[in-house]
Amino acid sequence: MSLAALREAAAELPRPDLLVVDYHLDAADDDGLAVAEQLQRERPGLPVLMVTANHDAALKARIRERGYAYLLKPVKPLRLKMLLVSLLGLAA
Repeated sequence: MSLAALREAAAELPRPDLLVVDYHLDAADDDGLAVAEQLQRERPGLPVLMVTANHDAALKARIRERGYAYLLKPVKPLRLKMLLVSLLGLAA
């Protein structure tokens, strides 16, 4: 899905609580970091969880510098649940 299509679809929905973004997107789009930054400018304070199969330490550092949470693929369900609970500030 393109960023424009995402914006169009999201226009009719309530404000999201969390943004989950895959780092590797369609070649025609920006990477997940660029998309997350654009969406955060529109919705300040929106927590971001970046998911990627890329194990590069420099990428991990870039993600962390932006204050985003980070999970490697394949995502383990329990780890995802724990991270979502933490990011959303929910009681476990």
